[in-house]
Amino acid sequence: MIPVLKRFLILFMAVSMTLLFSSCSLYQRYAYKQARARLWEELKGSVDEQVAAKDADPSRNGIDMIKSRIIMSDIERGSSDHIIKLFSTQVISEIGEKELRHAIENMQNVFQGELVSYKTLPSGSSGHRGGQGVTTEGYKVAVYTDMDIYEMYLEYVTEDSSSDDWKKTRDNIGLHRIVILPVSVSYDTHGAEGSKYEDYLDKEGVFYMEADPAARNVTYEGKGYTGYSIVYLQEEFYEAADPDSCERLMEVLDLVGFKGDITAISYTDAEDASAGDYNMILKDEAGKDFYIRKALWESNQCVQGLKIADEQMKVLYEESE
Repeated sequence: MIPVLKRFLILFMAVSMTLLFSSCSLYQRYAYKQARARLWEELKGSVDEQVAAKDADPSRNGIDMIKSRIIMSDIERGSSDHIIKLFSTQVISEIGEKELRHAIENMQNVFQGELVSYKTLPSGSSGHRGGQGVTTEGYKVAVYTDMDIYEMYLEYVTEDSSSDDWKKTRDNIGLHRIVILPVSVSYDTHGAEGSKYEDYLDKEGVFYMEADPAARNVTYEGKGYTGYSIVYLQEEFYEAADPDSCERLMEVLDLVGFKGDITAISYTDAEDASAGDYNMILKDEAGKDFYIRKALWESNQCVQGLKIADEQMKVLYEESE
């Protein structure tokens, strides 16, 4: 009888311990989710209303948009308090909180001029890290100031099933990388090869480069536009962001009456017959629209030349093929 009772007690203790550890684990997960929810409410509450209003699409409230507003709000107030809370615990631990805060505060000095607007777009770097069980999401925030245009790249880990160690995978969730590049620096030589952001894909932390002078301070003798128009076109990836092609377009526009710098770029609707074969609209500082039909190349041969028209669709410039 005693051996049977002993076996029963051993089994009872084993089951009890399993339930105890399971309960502790469940409680830890519950507590973690509650803490994350409270943190998210705190971060959302940190968004500056004036900064939020400068979002190019303020009506959208996706998580990616809100995170961008949190970051831009901290940048505008010269703080690292909320940006650092977006970073994963693992990255903070590896770099050091003091060092990471210092890097965040230094990166804010890259931006020259007053914030005009910003827009958040998928960067194309989202996906799964092959064989590692890690899901990432990447975004590009195009930041427009009155002096220059910048690309801010953000890389988040959103899921991690790479380990049975729940704490380890939990600590990996969050922001892993911020890279800020002035457009003139990002595409100065790469052109069709892509942005210099590709040089940072294997790094974690905060990285940035500076432009000197700012694009608005880059002038061209006898021309009404500045380098701001060049980087505006590059940010829209006109002719694969090649600076020479962007400068050439501005030279032609200046000749046909374009005033000052580009203030907006939009695109025609393919179903809008009134737009003809034009696919791009540039607005100048006088508020006038100029319609652009981009050149087309096939096998290194031009099959369609550049064409420019005014608001009445009067052709101002047209290249032969």
